[in-house]
Order: sequence, then C-alpha cells, then structure tokens
Amino acid sequence: MKFLEKNSRVSNGFLAATILSIAGSIVIWNTTGANPAHVERLALFVGLWAPTFMGFANYYKE
Repeated sequence: MKFLEKNSRVSNGFLAATILSIAGSIVIWNTTGANPAHVERLALFVGLWAPTFMGFANYYKE
C-alpha cells in the first residue's frame, strides 16, 4: 500500500485538512440556523478533527 509510506506530500495534505477543519468549524459556528445548539455541536465536532489530522501529518512527515 503506497499510501501508507511516509512522504511529505501526504503530510502536507493532512496539514491542509487540519487548517480546513479549523476554518470549517469557525464558519459553521458563525452560521445561524433554526437550532443554534445543533450548529454549535456540529462546529465542535468538525473542530475536533483537527488534532487527528495533525497527528497524521506528524506521522507521515519525513
């Protein structure tokens, strides 16, 4: 499985996913919906992906 080999391209992809997760969480948090509690929970859920993506980025770093 070539995807499991360590290289900087995969690491950079996970770093981009980290940034997108944080930005997405901020955008979701600031949107208004019919149920504000649901929007806040969704934003927190998306924001919690960032540490996982950062861990993968550190693992795949050469």
